[in-house]
Amino acid sequence: MPLLYITSKINIDALSKSIDALCQEIINQPDFKNSRTTIKYNKKTLTITILTENEARLNSIIDAFKKLKIRDSFCCGLLNFKEDYSIWGKRIKKEIRIHEGINTQQYKKIKSILREYKLWVNISEMNGFIRIQSKRLDYVQLVTVVLQARRADIEIPLQVRYL
Repeated sequence: MPLLYITSKINIDALSKSIDALCQEIINQPDFKNSRTTIKYNKKTLTITILTENEARLNSIIDAFKKLKIRDSFCCGLLNFKEDYSIWGKRIKKEIRIHEGINTQQYKKIKSILREYKLWVNISEMNGFIRIQSKRLDYVQLVTVVLQARRADIEIPLQVRYL
């Protein structure tokens, strides 16, 4: 029986390069001249920490991160902006978490998309992966076509691996 595994992984090297480039671009803007704004990226915990003086600069940085995209290995859907900022001395501190893998909400969304097309496939969730199994190879291949076509609805980059 043909198998298909779907996951959402991050290319950490490409992410760190793009974050470094974005930080240089932000700090070189005229608004940020002579400011004490720092942006740090922690590869181990997959967090981005922003320290800045006021809320306007923080919103400008967050908007820049929302526009950040790397070719199919990272997108804004993996960033968690939900946590509020905290005041840290005279500066504002905000942590942005980067999610890796597919959570239950995204699994349900992908499952509903595939159910719309009435494909004869078995879908199951396993620790950040989605396993798709069918008796026919055609249906498994059709799943990848459907997911590519509905990529905008899913909002996260997906990697597909056949077995």
